Amino acid sequence: MTEDEADALDDLIRAVRRPAGRRRLEKSEMIRALLRLAQHDDAIRAALVDELRTQTGS
Repeated sequence: MTEDEADALDDLIRAVRRPAGRRRLEKSEMIRALLRLAQHDDAIRAALVDELRTQTGS
């Protein structure tokens, strides 16, 4: 993970922490939640596939 990607993850965590009613939210919790969403939601999984297809192998 690049420094910019780590910063983006931190920004996402800050954006969802308070609306989720959480004082703290660990990166691992965020990643697990995103994984569960992708496993159980076809639209999210399709968006993930599309995103991965557009990446240039980074």
